[in-house]
Amino acid sequence: MLPNWITLSRFPLLLVNVLVFYFGSPPIRLAAVALLFVRLTLDTVDGVLARKTGQTSLFGGVLDIAADRTYELVLWLCFTDLGMIPLAIPLLVIARTILTDAFRSLWVGQGTAPFAGHQTPLGRFLVTSPFMRIGYTITKTTTFCGLALAQALGGVPGMVAVFQVTAWAAVVFCWFRGAPVIGHAIRHYWGVRPGGELRRS
Repeated sequence: MLPNWITLSRFPLLLVNVLVFYFGSPPIRLAAVALLFVRLTLDTVDGVLARKTGQTSLFGGVLDIAADRTYELVLWLCFTDLGMIPLAIPLLVIARTILTDAFRSLWVGQGTAPFAGHQTPLGRFLVTSPFMRIGYTITKTTTFCGLALAQALGGVPGMVAVFQVTAWAAVVFCWFRGAPVIGHAIRHYWGVRPGGELRRS
């Protein structure tokens, strides 16, 4: 399936970007900003293509999330290691990622698509609404490409400060989108015995 191949293509592109961050000359780093932007755009292309062609699947949804998580966490950690954002940012993103993916695995294990488990209007808005998805995508893309550009230009202090603000905005979107997943798991699975019976207090 083409959407899955597009998703898989993001992994070698990530490796290229990381190598450029640490070993590339300034001109190569500058060119790699465009590559990073293309990669981040593919995050939207694979999902749209899968829906348009009717090739959505449980595996494709999980693979897309795995690619997103890998890319995001690696980039957050790289920019932290390069001294461009505070350690608190990747720590918050990692904590949210572990919690949401662990809880989401409960309904994926029952055959439900990763983003199909939200029943309340608020939960659907926070996780799947265009406003939240696009807002999160824009803040992440702006932050990653902006920090990569700042590094290519020699770490311009003013630029770094601006994109630290967008990084914090991305963290806020990240946690707001993860909150319904955590809340759903607590409401539906807290106190449930392994056999499915509610645990009596």
